[in-house]
Amino acid sequence: MKAPKRQPKNRGGRPRKRKLRAGEPVPVAFRCSPVLKAAIDDACRQHGRSFSQEVELRVARSFDQQELLMEALTLRFGERLADLVYTIGHAIDGTRYDVYELMTKEGRDFEEHWLNDGPSREVARTAVEWVFDLKDPDKNPTGLLPTPRPSGEINWKNAHRQGAVVAVGRAHARAIKRNRT
Repeated sequence: MKAPKRQPKNRGGRPRKRKLRAGEPVPVAFRCSPVLKAAIDDACRQHGRSFSQEVELRVARSFDQQELLMEALTLRFGERLADLVYTIGHAIDGTRYDVYELMTKEGRDFEEHWLNDGPSREVARTAVEWVFDLKDPDKNPTGLLPTPRPSGEINWKNAHRQGAVVAVGRAHARAIKRNRT
């Protein structure tokens, strides 16, 4: 006896009327704040583009700018140091979320200049040390990355892990991509 055919999973939304042709733009929908919508509408009027054209252009530019940053860092510092500078930046940036949670729990304000706070600065410094340790073959001979966040609650002693591990993981991914091209 044959097994009954499974129904395809309902993806939600309105069903497509037809299949897309090769090279045809893919419809994408997203939600945004009214302030962002108004800013995009203004840009559409200024540049004479449709809403979809403006959003597509801006998203594409964001990817170009990300590559441009690495190109500029590489021109200035060379490939290896540029990769390290970029990774350190991501490691420090990645600690912000855990630091925000910790400062909020303690009833302290999380300002734009959160690195002026002593414990926050220590978390960022530790994240940078972890970047060096995770990339050091003597300290990390396997090259494997630990889990980004240990089980349990975030505290001032483990808040650096998420930013450092994710940043080094991104650096490994960039190196792999670079070696493939």
